Amino acid sequence: MVRSRTINDLILDSLDFYKTAQPQLDLKPNQVARDLFVEGPCNQLARIYEEISQISSAQSLSQSLGTDLAALAANFGSAPKKGSASSGTALLTFSSIDTDIGINKGDIIISSSGISFSVSNSTTVSVLNKNTYRAIASKYQADLDYVGITDQYAVEVIVTATTTGSAGNISKYSLKNTTIAGVSNVTNPSAFGGGKEAETDASFKRRILGIFSGSNTGTTTGYQTTVLADPEVIDAVVVGPGDVLMTRDGTVVNTAADGTQTIVSEGTGGK
Repeated sequence: MVRSRTINDLILDSLDFYKTAQPQLDLKPNQVARDLFVEGPCNQLARIYEEISQISSAQSLSQSLGTDLAALAANFGSAPKKGSASSGTALLTFSSIDTDIGINKGDIIISSSGISFSVSNSTTVSVLNKNTYRAIASKYQADLDYVGITDQYAVEVIVTATTTGSAGNISKYSLKNTTIAGVSNVTNPSAFGGGKEAETDASFKRRILGIFSGSNTGTTTGYQTTVLADPEVIDAVVVGPGDVLMTRDGTVVNTAADGTQTIVSEGTGGK
């Protein structure tokens, strides 16, 4: 890493040099010798240091953010984990079905917490299939009774949160309202899952650095890096000998004043 030097640093070093090399040289400000041998060269060198610093920053993981960080990480075969939207099955109920009711892809259903979900696939509730819809309502009768829905017909549709993130991971019976014409009520007999936040820049940087520091199989960082490579894993902690979580194995550890831990007696292994 290049140590960036300011123009003042360069000027002071130059003055110290000439005081020893040419003690009689007049280097007071605005003197010809000062301008020729100190100010001029130092000004140009300072510009070079500034450009080197900018290049270094552009290639630094610690100072990169957003798309710049992603582009830099791509050189090492890594990419940030994207967020995902939760999904689940919504139960739409009808007090009566006198005509066909269209349920279109993109129709909105809203939970009690205000999270919006859109219908994933279009379907038509046909008046000719009343018995099928009555059977679906009967299948979920206990759930409908619990939330106070008395409609005799129901249909299941897959819905997906309109935004990514864990906020869409709602519990059962959280769906409350819909804009779909003809639908009397809506609920969800099962909890929704799959919503995850996008990986933050800070977390992504730690994972990239793990590529370099944890490449050896068997090291703590190596284990952690391997596990974090799975896109479904949010975080990981490696518990080793001497850790308070491993004291159940009988390991005896001595902790020095500087924090260094030494295994006095090995236990039987984690159980």
